[in-house]
Formats: sequence, structure tokens, C-alpha cells
Amino acid sequence: MLSLEFLLDLAERVSEALKALEERSLTTLCDLADGGQGEEVSVPHILAGIAVEEGRRRSFMETLFEMMERKGAAFADVASRVGWTLDDLNGLRTDERYCPTKEAAVAFGLALELDREEADRLLASAGYAFLPDEVYDMIVLYCMERQVFGLPDINEALKCFNLKTIAPKPARGKAPEAP
Repeated sequence: MLSLEFLLDLAERVSEALKALEERSLTTLCDLADGGQGEEVSVPHILAGIAVEEGRRRSFMETLFEMMERKGAAFADVASRVGWTLDDLNGLRTDERYCPTKEAAVAFGLALELDREEADRLLASAGYAFLPDEVYDMIVLYCMERQVFGLPDINEALKCFNLKTIAPKPARGKAPEAP
């Protein structure tokens, strides 16, 4: 269970980030109203730059299994921490093209207790990124910074903000029950 101090600090951090975003958005709208040009950002090109490694793009599964091996994480432990069965995770071993939801990629990053850089790399390999203006992402990153990796604790923080909890569905079979 998360402490009241932890949750109040998280609420303050999210509030500050949202205020900063609101100010930035108003400035951008004013600039556009004054005849300024908005900048185009190509998210796929940004992500492709992040996910390229050793001259080629690594698949999510390659990246995940390499990180599991490097961390010495057992398949059964990782499966359990994301709410999957060992069969669910083993079924992905042969599916190099598996592309998870962002929720599943985040859950795997938490299960492996990745730092921010490693989590960014794992998400990028699936075509995702943490977004600075998403409250969900702010909460997950805050928890990671504070070494809080358990889904029940992170889900508690998400519930405090009335956000969807993390309960990734396995690629095959039925969805697990929320922790």
C-alpha cells in the first residue's frame, strides 16, 4: 500500500506538470493566432530513431527477452508480475512479430524493474513512448523513479486519478483479472 505522503507528492507533481502543459498550450495557441507556424512532428520517425540498435530495428520480443536475460529474470516470475501464465509468455517466444499494447509493454518494463532509459528502449521497440503530457505516463514514471514497480501499488496510484489500471491481456487466451 502506498503512503499518503507518496500519493500527495505524486498529486503535486501531476498538478505542476498539467499547469506547465496548460501554459505551454496557451502560448502555442497565441503564437498560432498571431500568424506563427506550428511545427510538424513525425512520431514514427522519432520512434524509429530511438528503437534502432546495431544498425537495425529490434523487435519488441527480441528486446524483451534480451532484457530478461540481462536482468536474470525467470520467465515464471515475469509472467506472474504482469498477471499472465507461464504458457502465455512462452507462447510469445516463437512470435517475433508480436506487438504488445502500450499497457503490456509498460507492464513488462515494470516487471523487469527497468530504469527510465531501459523502459524507453523497451517501449520504443514496440513503437511507443512515454508522453510528458499524459497523466498515466506521469504516474508510471513517478513510480519508477521511486522504485515502486508492483502493479498493485501502481494501480492504486492510477485509481487515485480515476485512470484505467494496468491489467494487460495475454496475446492468446483470456484476459487476467486485475490485480
